[in-house]
Amino acid sequence: MLEQRHEKIRQYLYQHGLSSVQTLVDHTGSSLATIRRDLEKLESDGVVIRTHGGAKLADSSGVEVGFRQREHREVKYKRAIAQAAYKHLRPNSSIFLDSSTTALQLARRLRLHPIPLNLTTNSFAAAQELFGVPEVRLLFVGGHIRTENLATVGMYAEETLDRLWFDQLFMSANAIHQDHGLTTFDTSEAAINRKMLTRATQRFMLSDFSKFGRIAPHHIASLQIVQHIITDERLPPNWIEHLGKIGVQLEQTQAPHLEPHPSTQPHPKLSHNESA
Repeated sequence: MLEQRHEKIRQYLYQHGLSSVQTLVDHTGSSLATIRRDLEKLESDGVVIRTHGGAKLADSSGVEVGFRQREHREVKYKRAIAQAAYKHLRPNSSIFLDSSTTALQLARRLRLHPIPLNLTTNSFAAAQELFGVPEVRLLFVGGHIRTENLATVGMYAEETLDRLWFDQLFMSANAIHQDHGLTTFDTSEAAINRKMLTRATQRFMLSDFSKFGRIAPHHIASLQIVQHIITDERLPPNWIEHLGKIGVQLEQTQAPHLEPHPSTQPHPKLSHNESA
């Protein structure tokens, strides 16, 4: 019962962010005193940070943060990375966008400045951005819906990818490590990411600096399978040297001053989480 309640609290906080104690009481059906004790325990375990009248996930909690929260973090870097990725697109080619928030920025760039493409994605957010864009022939991959990143995963999604081939893949990962390669927080996410990597001629990793040097529980692939990494100017020299040694092309972007955007806004630094 205790573990189930703690899991409910963790799940609610990664989907909704900072929440009041009363909201957690209502969500779990527990008493105010019980939830306060739970939050004290979760804070002592390093999972949450208590605030005045509420709580949020700790940056080091090791829990995947919900898509809408991640979408607003490191925005200026993600936009710069997406702009660099856009320059690699070739008219009338076939591309795949994964469910990462950086790939979503590329979808938004395409909506503003469309080029003729055959574009496939398993991301509801990216598909919504590109729906109705005449130049983009859009294919959505069906499957089991993973609400944490608004995407499809599972056997049916993977079988669909088995029947497709892409000129270019644009994806991200929760964590990128020199020894452990690409990792993520969910086993089904890891599986479909591995499948994507086997179905494309050119494989681009779009990841801001906050993803480097981290490890998540589920392995996707080694770094060497990625041919091209686009990241920001904060990547340290030891990473630049390592990527050169293993033959991965590196492109670093300069983030401009962040301008207001109707669907994005600045947010504190990414925690150890996804897309990615």
